[in-house]
Amino acid sequence: MTPGTPRPAVQSRTVIVFRAEKRSSERGARTRGQPVQTFQIQELGGEIVAKTPDDAFRKLRMTRAYIKLLCIPEGETKSVSLAQIGNYEIFMLEAAKADSHDGPLFLIELFDHDAQSVVESCVCHDIEEGVTVFENLISR
Repeated sequence: MTPGTPRPAVQSRTVIVFRAEKRSSERGARTRGQPVQTFQIQELGGEIVAKTPDDAFRKLRMTRAYIKLLCIPEGETKSVSLAQIGNYEIFMLEAAKADSHDGPLFLIELFDHDAQSVVESCVCHDIEEGVTVFENLISR
């Protein structure tokens, strides 16, 4: 491609994955294994035309916090900080264990560090509900 020529919208290249084989005992001698799979990779030029919606990132963030909450060992306080804004902090907490499968998944609390008290606490039954509660608390 010559300088000044516009880049095509899509460029493609082929990548071949080979199965590894043992090297020959001779120094520096290599053998290439049999091809396992071939991929066609397309590179887009120009501007990004689509973005992942912010909602997907919010759900991912909430899911990661919930997984972190589940990984806290028994006997320790099960809470994960989601955000801190000034003297306020938003926590995800373990919900009380219920016998039914329809029980809450977790709690989200807005905590005031100056007053050392909970300002608001909401029960969440799924990740999407947690995202909504989190956004409402952030917007206060």
